[in-house]
Amino acid sequence: MVPTLAAALRQIRDDIAAVLSPDTLRSLCEQVGHTWRERILDPVTTIHLFVLPILHRNTAVAHLPRLTGREFSVSAYCQARARLPLALLERLLDTLVQSHSVT
Repeated sequence: MVPTLAAALRQIRDDIAAVLSPDTLRSLCEQVGHTWRERILDPVTTIHLFVLPILHRNTAVAHLPRLTGREFSVSAYCQARARLPLALLERLLDTLVQSHSVT
């Protein structure tokens, strides 16, 4: 049986860490030379949060703390997102495309 798009999105939404593994994200950070301090909104969490509004039908950023059960402000999230280097996001996209390419 071929999974529907809705089912695939639900699976990703329910376990985003299975698709965007913390180890892979940390490795990508290191590859682009991004350093960070350990905090609530580290790069792994911030990237997961970056994807969640899309998976939840374009929900408001203010809804993210309730979705995740974590406590942080919208301002803190926006600052964390701004700290992510563009090179990291580009590398992540390249990695996702390559891992799902059909040859």
